[in-house]
Amino acid sequence: MAPRDRVTAGKGKVACLILALLAGGCAAAPPPDTPGPQFLNQDPEVAYVGRDACKTCHFEIYSSFLKTGMGRAFTTMSPAMAKEDFSGDRDLVIAPTGMGYKMTTRDGHYYQRQFILTAEGQEWLPDEREIRYILGSGNHSRSYVTLQDDRFLQMPVCWYPDEQLWDLCPGYEKTNKHFRSTIPSLCVFCHNGRMTASPEADNAFLEPIPNGIGCERCHGPGALHVQKWREGDTVPTGDLDPTIVNPRRLPVDQRLQVCFQCHLGDSRAGVWVMRIKTPPEDWRPGQDLQKAIIHFRYKEPLAANFGISSQADRLMLSRCFKASEGKLECLTCHNPHVSVYRSDRPDDFFNAQCIGCHRSPGCSEAPERRRQAGTPDDCVRCHMRQAEPDDHPHTLFTDHWIRRRLPADDEPAQRTSHELEPVMSAQFSRLGQDQQAFALGRAYLQMTLRTNGPERTFMRREAERHLRQALDSGLDTADVWYQLGENLSQEQRWAEAESAFRTALERDPGHKEAALDWAEALVKLNRTEKAVPIYTAVLNDHPDNDRALAELGRLALTAGKPLEALRLMDEAVAMSPWTATHHANRAMALARLGRSQEALRAAQRAATLNPEAPPIWDYYAELLRRAGRLEESGAASRRGRDLEQRGAEPAGGMMGGS
Repeated sequence: MAPRDRVTAGKGKVACLILALLAGGCAAAPPPDTPGPQFLNQDPEVAYVGRDACKTCHFEIYSSFLKTGMGRAFTTMSPAMAKEDFSGDRDLVIAPTGMGYKMTTRDGHYYQRQFILTAEGQEWLPDEREIRYILGSGNHSRSYVTLQDDRFLQMPVCWYPDEQLWDLCPGYEKTNKHFRSTIPSLCVFCHNGRMTASPEADNAFLEPIPNGIGCERCHGPGALHVQKWREGDTVPTGDLDPTIVNPRRLPVDQRLQVCFQCHLGDSRAGVWVMRIKTPPEDWRPGQDLQKAIIHFRYKEPLAANFGISSQADRLMLSRCFKASEGKLECLTCHNPHVSVYRSDRPDDFFNAQCIGCHRSPGCSEAPERRRQAGTPDDCVRCHMRQAEPDDHPHTLFTDHWIRRRLPADDEPAQRTSHELEPVMSAQFSRLGQDQQAFALGRAYLQMTLRTNGPERTFMRREAERHLRQALDSGLDTADVWYQLGENLSQEQRWAEAESAFRTALERDPGHKEAALDWAEALVKLNRTEKAVPIYTAVLNDHPDNDRALAELGRLALTAGKPLEALRLMDEAVAMSPWTATHHANRAMALARLGRSQEALRAAQRAATLNPEAPPIWDYYAELLRRAGRLEESGAASRRGRDLEQRGAEPAGGMMGGS
């Protein structure tokens, strides 16, 4: 992480703030146009201390919070934490793909084993990994993290407690990434306390690894606050303490944004756009969330479909929310320090919150309908739909769109419009026209990765329109040109994409992603002699970039230099050993050098890592045939054909031929 994240209280500017506090001073008055109090721990130099630092003074709240879904959102796997069925009675087979999974335990350790189930019931190309961390509270599901060379990788199978079964994790039913899905900082942003990214890799983190979301997620970094109360001669007065954010003291819109950082966003109906200069981990509670993240959603919501993390999106569609003028908010019904599933919660708890505003003499529904939920006049049962989220199977969840009449379960799930809009429109309108256009362009571009057919065509067109509008508005930066090049590449408009990436590098010669994509566009245009020095330049600045290594390896093999190709592919595999195409391309280099047995082992490793990529199976079958293993070659060839007929995704990045 940047050095500012490691600054401790008591040095530099932070020391001055502490001395002022201990002397009875206070922070300078906030600017007139900034609503609400200013908290000193919003300063980027104030350090995070972890939730255990809060335990001594706030033990009751600390203990209660540990039982919430947030407090249990990330834990180390251990016998004490294992709530799933590892007996083997609920093992999983995905019939269309032939993939099988067994969840096992040995000597206090827990494993997922993946394999291809043959027609004879045998395990083919097994791949077993140890479960190291649990991601998720277990209220609705649990997913898992394994480690490879200390890198964090998501595992493909999740546990669903509502139905007591194992199944593919959300999204894996469409694209199974097996054990190849890396977990960068953004993925753990909402699922754990603050994790410090390792400078060695995007998906590696420094010890200690937190066990669950902590107090600082909603209150901001705590170093100033801890220093004040441990070393200062102070006593609680009940007045505002400027060393720590108290969300209750924030204006309602800023308070809502504390919840919005994680509970805003339907993965099927919206998209997050990260601000270029402020990563999410640099945002502080009490600040405008748009400083780090801009949320977009479809202008046309679907009545029945909702996502498991879309509580805020859906609540804001409710007439109750719009008409309450800030009286209805997340904290109206949810105390973040207490589990919503606690056993001592009164049956009429949520009803009481509704009646706080709706003080009518009684419900207007017929008596038989009012009693059907088991609790008389159950407002939530009748006005907040409970169903399976569209992005999370095997669980029932509450849709937070409060309505007079709920939609039927079979409500049509097709939109007539695919236009996007910012969720927080008032904050978005404060951006300049150039920044608005750039953010919208990025939102549409990201949505192209989630859509197909005519909808994807629409998204690409809108992405280009808004990005060009940003340029026309004067935002002539490397990032805009880079995003435009990305969009043009998706449409295979390689000449235009090459020009866009080249322009991005003219604006910022250090833009690594633009350089890599510029080189790729040149290769597509058969100008490989210009691509090689670009990849080489990237490696000079980023010697651990496996993409540049792999691409140079591909080009070396094409140029008839198998020994150089092998050296480069060896390095790429060392940097990213979970990338199947690196192993496949390494196999091709080995085959060119006549090292057939090593080539066969490398191809088998590629097929093990990505057992649903037809080109990998085709090449593996060819190597088996050359080795005289005809029966195995036939089986591999049949699997490749079956996958291709099912429309499996090709393995992008393979050299194609040996």
